[in-house]
Amino acid sequence: MKSYTSDPAHWSRFAHIDPSKQYTRNLVYSVPGVFNLLLLVWNPGKESPVHDHADAHCLMKIMKGSLVESRFAIPSRPGEQGPLLQTARKEFGSDQVTYMADVLGLHAISNPHPTEHAMSLHLYTPPNAALRGCNVYDMRNGEVRHVRQDMYDSVGGRVGM
Repeated sequence: MKSYTSDPAHWSRFAHIDPSKQYTRNLVYSVPGVFNLLLLVWNPGKESPVHDHADAHCLMKIMKGSLVESRFAIPSRPGEQGPLLQTARKEFGSDQVTYMADVLGLHAISNPHPTEHAMSLHLYTPPNAALRGCNVYDMRNGEVRHVRQDMYDSVGGRVGM
């Protein structure tokens, strides 16, 4: 991922935008049980919830714009209440790559630009969240809920799959 220079001609057909959402999850390619590759399109000023990665490894490359990653400590005891502890915050620009896994904690991604979309390519291996979902956390009180991650806004560049 690091050696690839982003070229919209390669990925723009996967960049489905839905202004009613924080971001869209567009499946580019998958090998069941091995990995999935998604292009996420981030609406201006929007963010993901704080989440884990279902015991998977995630590589994220910024394809267009910039994104901010905020990392948080995993609550030390299940059901522990209280605000999540932020451990890091970093902005990534076009063609930069970052890595995330549950051993590093939780994170949230946001598009800081007020008017421009950002786009990022995500490689998940194994694709555990697509199989069994992941956990999202309320930053204010640490409450956790399980969510499905097997739905996509487009598949292979086609909407409505």
